Amino acid sequence: MAWAVRAAGHDVLLATAGGGVPVAAATGLPVAKVADDEELLAAHKKVLAAAGQREFDQMVSDAIQADDVHLAIVITAVSCAATVDGTVAVAEQWRPDLLVYDGLQQAAPLVAGKLGIPVVAHGFGLISDQVVAGIVRDTLQDAYQRHGATYPTRCERIDILPQSLQGDGLDGWPVRYMSYHGGGVLPEWVLRRPARPRIAVTMGTTVEDDGKRRWLRGVLAAAGELDAEFVCALGETSTPLPDNAFSVGWVPMNELLAHCDAVVHHGGSGSTLAALAAGIPQLIVPVGPAYSAHAVPVAQRGTAMVRELAEVDQECLRRLLEDTAMRTAAGEVAAEMYAMPAPASIVPELERLVTTGGGRTLG
Repeated sequence: MAWAVRAAGHDVLLATAGGGVPVAAATGLPVAKVADDEELLAAHKKVLAAAGQREFDQMVSDAIQADDVHLAIVITAVSCAATVDGTVAVAEQWRPDLLVYDGLQQAAPLVAGKLGIPVVAHGFGLISDQVVAGIVRDTLQDAYQRHGATYPTRCERIDILPQSLQGDGLDGWPVRYMSYHGGGVLPEWVLRRPARPRIAVTMGTTVEDDGKRRWLRGVLAAAGELDAEFVCALGETSTPLPDNAFSVGWVPMNELLAHCDAVVHHGGSGSTLAALAAGIPQLIVPVGPAYSAHAVPVAQRGTAMVRELAEVDQECLRRLLEDTAMRTAAGEVAAEMYAMPAPASIVPELERLVTTGGGRTLG
């Protein structure tokens, strides 16, 4: 979306924090850093201590064990709170005419309300951003009062989910999901079709190394006997791999998946949507409550299987390659996504918001 707006001749500034800052090198767009990792960690400790909560690490562990999506969103809210002051400062200096934000970054509506500018929520995955907004907004009440801001009464939405995955009837401007995985030189083998089926194995960028090692060992425990090639796109790993698996560094996931027969992943929104766009079956082995929430809609649509780590066996991996109904459903969703309007088609609507200050009333 940032590229589409920039190509139309507008100025774009990306405001982000912590691990999001490296996007500057990948996008070629200016980035304003609104908080760093130390600030985020300090905010976690301060907010949780004030609320009389458990230690943050224990809170995360409890959320995963209980499969508690609400608690996972509350944890996200703590991170949003840590970015409020920095985001307000950047916005007051840069003075944007329009603010577009992903549904997890709920500091953005506060900024839009304070500056009195239009705001657009950009869908980020298969969890309702409107549900997230309600929970996070409650957590940010002190920040709203401190900045003298009110929550915007009007907001438009950019919806990247195809109709068959909507489920809860959300509406907005439909926009095709465009996989974004940065630049990179493709290894020659990526474009070459292997002699046997190829399965990608990925775990995104947000899971800690120890968790990745445990997850990878469990996923690949039954892979050695299967006549398939497993490409582990996890960065460097010290985990022993079977003879039919190999580890690669950073490979643009959209290109890798376009040349794979299936994918195994942890349930992150980027991995899930990239697999849907590629039209290949998925085996989702969630690592936490929010990841399970991503997995449910695609499993119900018939494009994926969802398994706990202990349930991944050779039969499960074989079905991933041989289930024709799952492969057909994956192709149908990919075609549905491809038929959605490209991001550039929304730019005139964004321009209209700037000139009219419009937007739909929030429920």
